[in-house]
Amino acid sequence: MAITLKSDHVRKSIGTEQTFREISQPEELRTKCQELCQEVVEDLKLRNMVGKVVVLKYKTTSFDSHTRNHSLPYHTADEEVISNTARKLLDAEIAAVAPKPLCLRLM
Repeated sequence: MAITLKSDHVRKSIGTEQTFREISQPEELRTKCQELCQEVVEDLKLRNMVGKVVVLKYKTTSFDSHTRNHSLPYHTADEEVISNTARKLLDAEIAAVAPKPLCLRLM
């Protein structure tokens, strides 16, 4: 999970990712995504920054990497906005492979 920044600084994004045991249950994936969004928002607020593009990066159990992003209409550090956007990206990926489960090792 990452977000691009509005900043005069050199850094262009803030993000976090985590490797974990295989997760294929949609609710577990959503919970993991929410936790990562919380970490990103905490980092944004700590640095007094806002972002505009929410990025979902994930790796499947077969080690295929995927990146999806969504540009927001405004810059934000609002946890609800960032989390809801990331969840929509994740839900689209879950729906794309249905009826098979989306099995992830990294997000």
